[in-house]
Amino acid sequence: MPLTVTHNAPTESSYIPVAEFQSTTPESFTTSVLHSLHRNCRIAVSSKQAALIPALRAASTETTEPSASEENITIEGLEIWVTSENMIIWNPTTSTGTEIPYLSLTLHALQGNGVFMLFSLNPHSAQLTNPDDHDEDEAVEITVYPNAASSDPEIANALFKALSDCQSLHPDPEQSDSEDDGDPILFEGDEEMRLEGFPAGAGGWITAENVDQFRFEDAEEDGTILGPGAGAVRRRNEEEGGEDAAEVEGDTKWRRTG
Repeated sequence: MPLTVTHNAPTESSYIPVAEFQSTTPESFTTSVLHSLHRNCRIAVSSKQAALIPALRAASTETTEPSASEENITIEGLEIWVTSENMIIWNPTTSTGTEIPYLSLTLHALQGNGVFMLFSLNPHSAQLTNPDDHDEDEAVEITVYPNAASSDPEIANALFKALSDCQSLHPDPEQSDSEDDGDPILFEGDEEMRLEGFPAGAGGWITAENVDQFRFEDAEEDGTILGPGAGAVRRRNEEEGGEDAAEVEGDTKWRRTG
């Protein structure tokens, strides 16, 4: 999803606080809801990826506080606005902001006192520097430390929860379509071979909606019916002793002589 560059500073008066939205009926449902606002934030990001985000691009060339790796930088004094529409990274120093849609947010997780975020951006969006160098979608990783002056982990928890709540408001439409693409189960019949018990005029179809109305039986039900004693097991001595017994089958009796 594309990012959007803005040079208009966001204001709290442009949003409805989430507490007010949940407690009362809003006068208008068109006004965005402000779920969380964090000022004086610090963002850790690689210098290469910072160049892809307009709100961080100018600051990345001026920062003098590299992290343990020379390729990573830390940018301070930023604002993070989590609204019902998108997440905004606002840089007051350069008066530049970047609006990030939630469909671009691939992953977010708590990481110490910060929130790790992974999002993708379109190679030709957000006025990228040298877009020809980015033929595929870039995966950008940042770690946001809300209220850098505080070490309270609850601040990061609040940011994480706000992101989770807002992301749930923007489900992936492609994923939803794939879940709804399941074809119904159909059993087809014709006029000469109408399914037994099927209501007249129903068209000879059984679907997942009406399959419970029918009774299905095993096809090979007919067979030779065996008489009494079928399958009985006799002991060997019973078979040998049977030679001395008189056979009563038929009208004639036979007895052994000699």
